[in-house]
Amino acid sequence: MRKMHKKGAVEMSMQTIIVVVIGVTLLTLGLRFVYTTFSGIGEQQKGISDMTDKQLKELFGQSEDPLSLPKDNIEMSQGEKQVLDLYVKNPGSGTSLFKVTIPALNAEDMPTGASDPTKWLVWTKSGRTLTSGKGFVDKLQINVPKNAITGSYRFGLNLECGDTEICPFSTILSLEVK
Repeated sequence: MRKMHKKGAVEMSMQTIIVVVIGVTLLTLGLRFVYTTFSGIGEQQKGISDMTDKQLKELFGQSEDPLSLPKDNIEMSQGEKQVLDLYVKNPGSGTSLFKVTIPALNAEDMPTGASDPTKWLVWTKSGRTLTSGKGFVDKLQINVPKNAITGSYRFGLNLECGDTEICPFSTILSLEVK
């Protein structure tokens, strides 16, 4: 009878080994499936983001406004950085230098106690010469400091150029710091 107990124990440990091997195999296959399924999502998101940016550029390229933003209301947190596209276009008939300026804010355009938030903004200040119908995309970087006062800020973006039919042209960028 002793031999039967040993044989049963060996048989039981063989079954355990087989179950563990099958379990590890299934787990490996399952993880591989999940990895291949979800690894393409990041690439798809980037592709969708690139297509959206391209469509926005095409949309603003068709706009008659000489200065456009993809969005004019944004929310940011203290210490956050964000980059927006500024679309500048010459809808006139001549060639002219186009330059974006952002003047200091008035007291009513920012929370009480805030210092000049135009220091948070970085963009190309020199401008570009554009022929009729041509345009360019500039980057407006917003760097909200960690100690910024929370509240609403309204920036006036002004476009200056030599064509009096087009310029001066202005648009507003509203920033909510949370």
